[in-house]
Amino acid sequence: MDPNSIADTVLLDDTGAEVRLGETWSERPVALVFLRHFGCSFCREHVAELSAERERIEAAGGDLVAIGMGTPAHAADFRKQSDLGFPLLVAEDTSLHREAGLTNGSWMRVVGPRAWPGMIRATSKGHRAKLTGADMSQLGGTFVVGTDGSLLWEHLAADSSDNSSANDIVAALARAS
Repeated sequence: MDPNSIADTVLLDDTGAEVRLGETWSERPVALVFLRHFGCSFCREHVAELSAERERIEAAGGDLVAIGMGTPAHAADFRKQSDLGFPLLVAEDTSLHREAGLTNGSWMRVVGPRAWPGMIRATSKGHRAKLTGADMSQLGGTFVVGTDGSLLWEHLAADSSDNSSANDIVAALARAS
């Protein structure tokens, strides 16, 4: 992905305020965490883990921003239920995910055997799925972007439960500073 190709994209946050995507990395590198959708149990688990590691990520020199598909109301509900401690932006559909190079998964990649251990793990932690009307086949990913708009690191999900680790994000940010 070329972050500069999406830098001028304007998204809404969970309060309905407009945010130009390039502004999120203008002062510090940022980990852009593309969530599948706001009803995704794996996404809820992922942001809870990243929120718990937020201080370590910020100490490595960067910030976190999550982007999910839905509406600002879906995002606000997601924030309330997920203990999210960083900015949350809303993409109306899959077009931004596509532009970032993220793909749709076959149903085997979304709910097939590879995802089952993640389903058990997320559910056992209390992260439940919720229907939002978004494209449930969309896969997620994480991109660490430098202040110059360069792509420093990426993780493209292999299946619906495949999320980047805080350790990988910290390592990418540490290499950038």
